[in-house]
Amino acid sequence: MMRWLFRLEVRGLENLPQQGPFVMAANHSSNLDPFVMAASLPYAWMERTYWAGSVDLFFRSSVMRLFSRISQTLPVSSAASGSFTTSLAFGALTLKKQKNLVWFPEGRLSPSGEILPFRQGLGIILNQYPAMVVPIYIQGTYESLPRGQVVPKLHPVVVTFGRPCHPQELLEQGQGEQPHARIVQALHDRVIELAPPRLPEEVSAH
Repeated sequence: MMRWLFRLEVRGLENLPQQGPFVMAANHSSNLDPFVMAASLPYAWMERTYWAGSVDLFFRSSVMRLFSRISQTLPVSSAASGSFTTSLAFGALTLKKQKNLVWFPEGRLSPSGEILPFRQGLGIILNQYPAMVVPIYIQGTYESLPRGQVVPKLHPVVVTFGRPCHPQELLEQGQGEQPHARIVQALHDRVIELAPPRLPEEVSAH
């Protein structure tokens, strides 16, 4: 249904590794993002794919906790939380169990649709457990359902899967004092590279 409602176009699906485990890292500008991501993936892969989700959103009620269990969503806390280390351990354990992991490295919804700096949690995981990571750019969900809006507009959505890369490759290309910081900085650049060129009027609007 997501494919039909939002005229979902999926590009670069052939870039996904045939064998896992691997991480899918996407920009995050709308609450629609996980749903269009799920609609983009082959159905057979869903059983071995887990999703990183905010504790405040996906685990705040019994109904949401049930949904999270069914959808294989892992609780992710903020870095200021005392359970942040536990959240990262859940992510690493998922990869060690040979399961794939979807992670939104911005750690929150972009208020403008622009890609925010990546938080370092995923970098810590990849530095400790160097699984392949696929950069992903989601286009159109911000126009459909930006933060604060309840009813989505039926706007076309494009999901682009980039070339998979090894954390060591990102580590060598990124900048920062710590290894995990270099990993997420280089990954951030990889996601931005997948974004389509912006029109002049879009640039002036920001």
